[in-house]
Amino acid sequence: MLLRRRKNGLVFPVFLTRENIQYCTDVISIFKSSIGKTSGEIDREIRELESRSENHKIVRALALLIMRKSSLVPPSVIPAPEIRDYLFRKSRFPAYRPEEREAILRDAATHFGVSPAEIVAGMYGDKETDQVMESFYRVDEDSLAKEFNLEMLETLISKSNTISVRNIAEWHELSTRARIAGLGVEIISEGGSIREIRIELPAAMRRNRSTGYSPFSEILRFVLSRPTWAIEAQVSVENKSWGRMDSLLLQLNESASFYLPENLRPQDIQVPQWASISRKPVSAGGKQFFPCFETGITGKQVYIFISVEATAQHDAEIFSDLDKSGIGFVMVSLNSTVHPHAERWVDFKGSMDWDRLREIITSPGKGRIRAPAQARSTKLEDEIDPRTIEELKENIDRLYPDSGRIIDYIESRGLVANRVLNALGYRVKWKGLDMIVIR
Repeated sequence: MLLRRRKNGLVFPVFLTRENIQYCTDVISIFKSSIGKTSGEIDREIRELESRSENHKIVRALALLIMRKSSLVPPSVIPAPEIRDYLFRKSRFPAYRPEEREAILRDAATHFGVSPAEIVAGMYGDKETDQVMESFYRVDEDSLAKEFNLEMLETLISKSNTISVRNIAEWHELSTRARIAGLGVEIISEGGSIREIRIELPAAMRRNRSTGYSPFSEILRFVLSRPTWAIEAQVSVENKSWGRMDSLLLQLNESASFYLPENLRPQDIQVPQWASISRKPVSAGGKQFFPCFETGITGKQVYIFISVEATAQHDAEIFSDLDKSGIGFVMVSLNSTVHPHAERWVDFKGSMDWDRLREIITSPGKGRIRAPAQARSTKLEDEIDPRTIEELKENIDRLYPDSGRIIDYIESRGLVANRVLNALGYRVKWKGLDMIVIR
């Protein structure tokens, strides 16, 4: 992360502009001539460029952005463990003379039907530094600079526990997206209109926050994709000079969009045909409430509210008021355990089960139903097309067991790492603040 501090307590991410676009030009030129080179060879060229550059961190970050979206393959079609197993079985004792070594390599080449050179190249082909670049992410200097700027902003936002959003027209969808992500939402009104939405990271997410990823990322992309917006966040940044954490204020508005990628598209909210995103508040008992979805599937309007751990106590009060109003509604809990044991409060663990929800809405008297953990949907087909799923699985299998690169790759596609990995048969565990991927 690269940032600029001001004496008045404000902080801003470092943005690349046309004045320092040469960084992008130099990094892209290295990758243009890197087809067929190993990851280790490319890394050495990047480090040489770093040594000549005024700011080596910018060079390293730009190279990482391109590397994330490039394709690297093993140097041999024969899996490295198979090559090593054959060689070590054939040479139980070290081959001291060159001719002995060459004879063993020729024998292995004949066995696998490849050249001796490929046997040598593929012997440790499962090492990250020996992976060969098959194709690289082709991007122009301007676009790469804007991707860099977005990464800097996302990283700075990840140091915050709360962000405030103002001047956005689609505040209702923003609130729904935040709740789906398990984030706390506080809607602040003034003079009968929405003045601000505060989105908070729950305590559990703060403890388990992985390095390089923030649950705010997808929310931020939605905000940045709007024509007008303003964000404010209190970020905690390490002060290495004084050995402490400084609390600094980030303030940005749509004027910063000039330095960010155009046509940012957040993930679509997946809603079945029988429901829709709610766009207006519901009045009950002199109060206004903000449902996430609504449906007329029963012939009467039914509003769907999402409750998460961070908003559970407030949602219980909403539930009580709505329950007395005669309004048709369902409260869906995604990860909360603090709520009344009552009808019209449904428990889904982690994600929306739309089929089950439809059954509950259209079958009066079903009451409050707890969906078992195993009922939680892990079907990526509902969100991503089959070709993309196959591509994801192939690339993740190739990157395994490098957890960091796997997570970077998934998140670079605008997806949630934990969700994708679970759906593709991987397990995820936490080691401190790091996410470890296990097959």
